Amino acid sequence: MCILFSPDFGSLVLPSDKYKPGSRRFDVGQKGTPTILPEVISALEQIKLWGVDHISDSLLGINNRIADHLSELGFQLPANSQRSPHMFGAIIPDIYKGNLVSELSKRKIYISQRGNSVRFSPHLHISEDDVTRLLETLEKLVK
Repeated sequence: MCILFSPDFGSLVLPSDKYKPGSRRFDVGQKGTPTILPEVISALEQIKLWGVDHISDSLLGINNRIADHLSELGFQLPANSQRSPHMFGAIIPDIYKGNLVSELSKRKIYISQRGNSVRFSPHLHISEDDVTRLLETLEKLVK
């Protein structure tokens, strides 16, 4: 969805039919919410402190562990070269006939579904115990 640009708050009821150049055309109003600026600054400072490469490597390790186990359970995954380090999708095995997202949610494990695929996108606060619990639960549900 593209957002039209109004140059000032007084004319918001009269939006322009011109888009901002480049990716700015996809802004969704954050500029009109100055109260989030301190959170944005804090988040960017944290990312700088941790380092993008370290964050990427950490998430890649978590996702590789999940992906390896999913593969053993019969999920179809894209090749490693086709996956990003922070998230990936996997096609649910045909033998599984339940609602995987719902069953995991009942156990306070949250993933999302896109068609016949599920998406895994862990955050850095995910612990080793969280990953183990996910894998053990998937083992029980899918096998």
